[in-house]
Amino acid sequence: MKRPNFFIAGAPKCGTTALCEYLRHHPAVFFSDPKEPHYFAEDFDAHRMVRDLASYEALFADANAEHQRVGEGSVLYLYSAVAFERIRAFNPEARIIVMLRNPMEMIPSQHQQYLGSLYEDEPSLEQAWALQDERAAGRYIPRLCRQPELLAYKKIGRFGEQLERLWQIFPREQTMVIVFDDFVADTRKVYLQVLAFLGLEDDGRTDFPRINEASGLRGGLPSWIARHTPVSLRNLLTHLRFTRSGRGIPKLADRLFKRSQPRQRISPAFHAELKAAFADDISHLSALIGRDLSAWMRIESDGENGPS
Repeated sequence: MKRPNFFIAGAPKCGTTALCEYLRHHPAVFFSDPKEPHYFAEDFDAHRMVRDLASYEALFADANAEHQRVGEGSVLYLYSAVAFERIRAFNPEARIIVMLRNPMEMIPSQHQQYLGSLYEDEPSLEQAWALQDERAAGRYIPRLCRQPELLAYKKIGRFGEQLERLWQIFPREQTMVIVFDDFVADTRKVYLQVLAFLGLEDDGRTDFPRINEASGLRGGLPSWIARHTPVSLRNLLTHLRFTRSGRGIPKLADRLFKRSQPRQRISPAFHAELKAAFADDISHLSALIGRDLSAWMRIESDGENGPS
């Protein structure tokens, strides 16, 4: 049986789903289904699709001798305080890929996704941001939010701190950092860099379709049904989606409840608040990866959030 030897570890809304899908079709790669088992993120237990080693390894049972690289893409590993230590104990030779994005673009996109999944019940990002301290104290938690720590938008977006933690556990030569801007600007170039990092040959892919567009709840009756579904039933659906027989449930729910929607407007004053919140960490990240990220701080609000 082959074990995972590479991990796309986050961050959310930074292109991980697209990269996972591109790699999934490489003939020398086996990728887990589901993409995000989150087995090693023991501090985010509500999002772990499997909780024992045998069940985790079973996700890769179909990997064969042709698969030089076996991987998964759990986006909470980067944010987790324990995942990388668990991964190192599991496979100290593992390769770790991290995708990072301007947090002032990533946070609005993440908030929008939370709204679509009913994880967030505050439609205004600015108000949700203001509630972080209250929620950290256990107040104003949305009824369907199973992991309140994920509503700490500022902590999620502090990528410098998270990358530093990774490099305290894994040597840098076993890690690859991808900046979302590069991934968007020249996807094939970055894809080839990933293949080189994983020791794989070019499979000739030139088509890189957009994956995982931002979505939100449909209005009217579907929205009402979603918001009034008993918690017990939603928990049952959550359980079923983690089984082989229930993997179509998220797609069915998406078709019923979700739609592409316009980006949420952000005031210049709130944009300035976001800049102040992330300035020190962006500077820290710049120093860590040896790249000038000051352009992230020069982006001015156009009255809407960044692309998802």
